[in-house]
Amino acid sequence: MTRRILSCVALLGALSPAATLASGSSAAKAAANRPYVECLKGGAFYARCIPSGKFDSAGVTDIYRVGMEKDERIAHYEWYSRDGLVLGWSPIAGEVAVMAHRSEPAESPDKQIELSFYLGGKLLRSWSTTDLQKLGATVDWVRAEKPMVRGAEFQLGGWEQIDNSNEYVFSVQFSGGKKVSFDVLTGEVYQPHKLTPEQVKALADETARGKDIKLDDYVLGTAQFDARKGVWQLFYNHKPPGFPGGHFAVHVNDETKATRFIGAR
Repeated sequence: MTRRILSCVALLGALSPAATLASGSSAAKAAANRPYVECLKGGAFYARCIPSGKFDSAGVTDIYRVGMEKDERIAHYEWYSRDGLVLGWSPIAGEVAVMAHRSEPAESPDKQIELSFYLGGKLLRSWSTTDLQKLGATVDWVRAEKPMVRGAEFQLGGWEQIDNSNEYVFSVQFSGGKKVSFDVLTGEVYQPHKLTPEQVKALADETARGKDIKLDDYVLGTAQFDARKGVWQLFYNHKPPGFPGGHFAVHVNDETKATRFIGAR
């Protein structure tokens, strides 16, 4: 796999299926599966999506990092998303995230998978037709190939940053216009944290002073919320010139406000 990608569309000579058959549209003439690519904004990563069947989700999806001479495969999935996918990045996890419209027909709506989230090659959470209906999606006939199936009506949105944070979400929009955001770290519906950055810093500073640390000698490097753990992570560094071990971290539980001091000083 060479690194030359003139465009995501041109790499395999095909648009994403989602570009030609909108997700959640009423039943229309369905196109057969075909290979496609999808890029992360900025072009540093892309997904290569290859089907092995005509209409189903059989196939493979590989995530690549673009290199100077050769692209590096960083994740492999044993499925093909005929209705498209969206790539994202989590600076907290340091991994590529994926939101895929899976479209896997089943005998009952509670077992019919329609939306799945992945991070760093691992499945985070899948949402069934029933799950999406509970979030506000309407259900209608959404496939023209035989057998026809009923599914949730929605369109894949984008990958977005929560203002003034390292938190990112994927979004989908239901047919009625409702937008729902999902945390890229968990695949769950995004829930704003309870503590504000100011409250968290105050708790962390108090913990550091309890360790006899002179905060005037330190600067707060980063403060980020990890939704997987429900914990804030704050990293402090000694002001220049600094010294070996001149750093520490404080973790703050968003639910209990409990703190934990980590590292040297």
